[in-house]
Amino acid sequence: MIFFSVMTTNVMAVYSATLSCMNVAPNMSFWKPALVIGLVTIFGALIPGILDQFQNFLLVVGALFIPAFSVMIVDYFLVGKEGYTAKLLDATHQLGHPTAKIAIAAYLIGAALAAYWTLIAPPSFGASLPVFIITGCLYWLGATVFTRPSEVVTPAQEKGVL
Repeated sequence: MIFFSVMTTNVMAVYSATLSCMNVAPNMSFWKPALVIGLVTIFGALIPGILDQFQNFLLVVGALFIPAFSVMIVDYFLVGKEGYTAKLLDATHQLGHPTAKIAIAAYLIGAALAAYWTLIAPPSFGASLPVFIITGCLYWLGATVFTRPSEVVTPAQEKGVL
């Protein structure tokens, strides 16, 4: 039973990677990248000792993604209260609150803190939740204290109602 569970999970991973490859090169047929990705993963799994580093890989991925998710969630729910519009997403320059530099700084601080707490000095209570909260608070504080809206485009303005 465990074999089939792992098999279906890995088939979906190869399928997902194949679709990503086909997005980069749309004219490519499905079976070529699927075969290459499948063979690479099979031979990669046969490398002795590769799974010994899997936990470290997961810790690094967590250290990088948790602060990013924190910044995105705080930006959506607390900082960007006017919402995301098509004009805002298609703009060549940042509209609304100019928070890009603050977001990057909060992310880098959160990622460094997560890496330190995860790899060097792990606290007994874990690193994920404190890093998430600290990164979000840093971003929210920086965005509210150091920025003013430059050109806020509301959904009503985008539709030409106002």
